[in-house]
Amino acid sequence: MDYARMTTTTFKPGLRAEGIRTIEGFIKEGDQGFKGHFILAPLDEPDKVVFITLWSSEEAMDTSWKRSSTVKSALEDMLAQPVEMSQTQVLEMELLKAGIKA
Repeated sequence: MDYARMTTTTFKPGLRAEGIRTIEGFIKEGDQGFKGHFILAPLDEPDKVVFITLWSSEEAMDTSWKRSSTVKSALEDMLAQPVEMSQTQVLEMELLKAGIKA
């Protein structure tokens, strides 16, 4: 069973690229249970970003969640709205291009 954390962030105008770089610095590929991530930039909302991180277990995701306050502190001056986070269970995942199905 896989798990995912979805983080939606709205930056102040013009700060999205800097915010993405800041968050990328906290995404730890060496973290226990980390399986990958997506960074999504909505076409109709130029200051918003959705980050999805994938985890092999709920415990690994929870451990990473505890570090989220560090990320929020680093972003504090760049945010237009509070960060929204949710943790979910992945019921189905299929990546056709990569030929990966979990």
